[in-house]
Amino acid sequence: MTLSGGLFHRAVERWERFWFEEVPSDQFALVRIAVGTAGLLSLIGFLPVPMFWSPDGIAPIPGGGYGLRNYVLASGLGVPAGWAIFLTLFGSFVCMILGLFTGPAIIACFLGSVFQTRWNSLPLTSGHTVLVALLFCLVWADCGGWPSVDYWRRRRLPPSSQPIWPLRLIRAQVALIYLSSGLFKLLGAGWRDGSAIHYTTAQNVYGRFLDVYAVPVSYDWMLTLLTYGTLFWEIGFAFMLFNRVTRRVALLLGIGVHGGILLLMEVGPFSLVMLASYVAFLDPHSVARFTSNRGLGQIRSEPMLPADSPSAAVSSTPAA
Repeated sequence: MTLSGGLFHRAVERWERFWFEEVPSDQFALVRIAVGTAGLLSLIGFLPVPMFWSPDGIAPIPGGGYGLRNYVLASGLGVPAGWAIFLTLFGSFVCMILGLFTGPAIIACFLGSVFQTRWNSLPLTSGHTVLVALLFCLVWADCGGWPSVDYWRRRRLPPSSQPIWPLRLIRAQVALIYLSSGLFKLLGAGWRDGSAIHYTTAQNVYGRFLDVYAVPVSYDWMLTLLTYGTLFWEIGFAFMLFNRVTRRVALLLGIGVHGGILLLMEVGPFSLVMLASYVAFLDPHSVARFTSNRGLGQIRSEPMLPADSPSAAVSSTPAA
């Protein structure tokens, strides 16, 4: 084999291992619970139903498309239709969190969330767009592992493993969101001169309380530091993922950033959804070992796998 052929072969092997490595399914269940919880909280934020789900509420003027909203409005069924859509999505997210009929529940959440953008897009924010992207990734994964009702119903089956690529896809999506957001911020004068966070938190559109209780002028330098820190973190997030140490730093900073957004700003469920996506950045093997070491695996009633079985070999593979 030539040198170039060997390099190509190794590159293909690394590519396949990166996307299709078999990993324990425990983490997929945790991502399902986190994303489902964020989706349910986001859905509850769209209350009351007559205001946000009825075509005669705060909604675009009916027209275009297939005429469904026109028909519902003309029939006087606006509020019942709104309740039907809301309760269907509510039940789907509850089933997703519990792991009850997991696959169909995730598909229903995805399709319902997409339909929501067509039914009434006015109250939706970027958090909803991210939620749809995360649900799309989970549609292709088996998220019915422990803990879930489905897992309890089939508890005599051996522990499962599956390709890692849905988790990789979520990680890539999150990194792309931060990178594009950071680069776009460079176009704003407020981000370049360090005043962006000061003005966004001090106005009554996004600010929760700093528009009333302003930060003293002597502490404005802290907001300037946070502005530049957020900018550098967003742009550098994708590159920090390539190293284990910097990856942890990036995620910890992200928890701080989104915690600050939740505390200081009103921008919808964006931070909740982004924090839910961070569960996908955990190491699948470490998650499986954690559940076993804490005795959580004793709840499972499957027989122990022999040491030479393929699934046991996957479970014992050291973290990358």
